[in-house]
Amino acid sequence: MSDDHNTNPQLYENHRRTIGANFMKKLCEKIDDARRKGESTMLSVDELWKDNADLSAFAQDQIAPLAIRFFRDELGYIIQHPDGRISLTDVGRQHCGDPNEAFTLSESYQPSKRDEK
Repeated sequence: MSDDHNTNPQLYENHRRTIGANFMKKLCEKIDDARRKGESTMLSVDELWKDNADLSAFAQDQIAPLAIRFFRDELGYIIQHPDGRISLTDVGRQHCGDPNEAFTLSESYQPSKRDEK
């Protein structure tokens, strides 16, 4: 993918919608899969970002904290555990697979501007 996230740190509405929708979709899929296999339903952010073209188009170190804050603090859909891994809350699980629900990060959720990278 391109390095657009390095040259233009502004997240427009379509970016925030893509991040929110894909973060939640991937989280639900991975947790459902882990549950079926009897594995831990706590996931690292790396597990969500890897092999996901829509998420990996954005800088994980800048964008993942925004998505986590949105789903944890604003919606209450996830828990972030002391080791950094995340899991769905009961409320969050109820929102998995709803095709009519949009998960658009708020406009205030923007990455901090960096000179490096």
